[in-house]
Amino acid sequence: MTPRRRAASLLRGGGDPAPPPGPLGRAARAEAASLPRADRLLLGLRWAALGAALLLAPLGSGQAPGLPALFAAAGALNAIVSVAALARRPFATGRASALLVADAIQATSLTLLTGGAHSPFFPLFLLLAVELAVAFAGRTAAAWILSAGALHVAAVVLREGGDWVTLDAYMAVGKLFVLLIVGALAVAFTTQVRLEDRHRALAERNAAQMVLLNELFFELNQPRDDLGHALRALLAGAQRLLAADVGLVFLCEPVLGCWRMTASLGRAEATPAALTPASWGWQIATDETFLAGPAAGTDLPAGWPDPATRVVAGIRLEAQGGGEPGALVIGRAGGPLDDGEWLALRALARETELSLRNARLHAEEQAQLARLRQFEDARQSFFSAVAHELRTPLTVLKTLMPSVADWARLPAAERARATEMVEANLGRLETLISDLLDGARVEAGAVALRREPTDAEDRVRRLAQSLQPLFETRRQEVAIAAEAGLPPVDADRRRLDQVLSSLLHNAFKFGRQGGQIGVRVARDGADVRICVEDDGPGVPAADREHVFDKFYSAAPAGGAQGGLGLGLYISRELVALHGGRLWHEPRPGGGSRFCLTLPAAKEGCDGPGDD
Repeated sequence: MTPRRRAASLLRGGGDPAPPPGPLGRAARAEAASLPRADRLLLGLRWAALGAALLLAPLGSGQAPGLPALFAAAGALNAIVSVAALARRPFATGRASALLVADAIQATSLTLLTGGAHSPFFPLFLLLAVELAVAFAGRTAAAWILSAGALHVAAVVLREGGDWVTLDAYMAVGKLFVLLIVGALAVAFTTQVRLEDRHRALAERNAAQMVLLNELFFELNQPRDDLGHALRALLAGAQRLLAADVGLVFLCEPVLGCWRMTASLGRAEATPAALTPASWGWQIATDETFLAGPAAGTDLPAGWPDPATRVVAGIRLEAQGGGEPGALVIGRAGGPLDDGEWLALRALARETELSLRNARLHAEEQAQLARLRQFEDARQSFFSAVAHELRTPLTVLKTLMPSVADWARLPAAERARATEMVEANLGRLETLISDLLDGARVEAGAVALRREPTDAEDRVRRLAQSLQPLFETRRQEVAIAAEAGLPPVDADRRRLDQVLSSLLHNAFKFGRQGGQIGVRVARDGADVRICVEDDGPGVPAADREHVFDKFYSAAPAGGAQGGLGLGLYISRELVALHGGRLWHEPRPGGGSRFCLTLPAAKEGCDGPGDD
């Protein structure tokens, strides 16, 4: 047998059948220990008792006629008993009730028939005393041995009647004394044997638990991405270690709520989500353990999935990362957990906590790796975008520079066109450098705001008017809608224009050619909300959580270069510095909508402003 199978067999209790009910069966099952060699030893003692009776026969009173026939009948009866004892192992399995009754009847009847105090069959009472010491334990065995002594005295009294002599009385008392001495020695010996067997069984069970725990810990320490697999392995370990029929792991997750059944075993796999430790009255924050069920003197917890469960035991899982604690719960059809089993359950709980911690660290590591990969991709996109943004204006300027000396001889229209191209490309370089500097300042927290009451609608209309030539290149219209009576916002006007310009440029780049760009200004509680929307293809669902990431850039309509990916990042940080919020949401019917909120100014508006 392999160590693992040997361990499992020991933890199941060796596989012996349970003793059935009977006249003495309940007491025997409760107190008798499993002594595998007891039946063979008592079988030998049985024939030794008959042999001793045969040797004592010549010393008897000779008042029993037909003594050889009685010995022959006793021998035949004990031969039948011996064959049955070898087959059924009554003492090892706790099924000795019928045998004890038969031996008591045999010893009493033969004593009555063969001389009472002078009967040679007294060794059969000694055999009965030893059998009682083996079948029962402690005080119960002593009580039954006293009963056997009383039975012997009664047999002697009935046999002698009124014809007592002093020798008969001395013999009866002496035999009773010998019976009690032999019984006491047998009880002491069997008690010691039971104690040694119990210690040996406990040591074997502890060794078996260590084997299974080591196998379980080795399996759990293997690198895995699936937390559910680890928890199911733990519940399988509880099934083997603690004979659990039902196993549950509950975790408290702020998003999904407390409690969430994270793993289950047995009938609990079909358990409704309403089954939670809180519904059982378990104050898990203060009580480390939980015990319920008929074997514990209480009802099963409400909603428990297996009505055959006799005991439900739970132990708290300590919180991970400052969160709420969890719970490891098992149920089984056996009795309450002993001290060793509670230790095993605690070991499983500690391993569960370690698995949860490892899973959390692994998830954080994977998330960090994903962020690093994303950052690397963004970095490469950033450098590609910077190179593209620098190359285009520099190429134009490099092309124009050789002809600067001849500009004076050019026609006025061509000279104006060349000057315009130079200014446009220099402006493009200035914008690029400004974005890079603003990104660095925002990241370093070095942006200072000059906040003052500002009319948000006026800033939107001014900026849209200044960008009108840009919108006309793609035949786009800008529709502005504002609620009446809006309060001024508390904002840095230059930074607000920068944010609005970034959003309008995005709408221009990603909106449909010949389409419409919408701007809405409205009250939002104590704030003012500004939304800019376009009718383009919108942001793909997989990219929505990254639109405000640094260096993230999507390809605009027409497949042109997407830019540095700093505009929305800078805009979000600037809005956050104002105490507001910038977010993206899909536009009904297609397109994107970017909204921001700014706190309303506490003072009255001093006018639209000239800057």
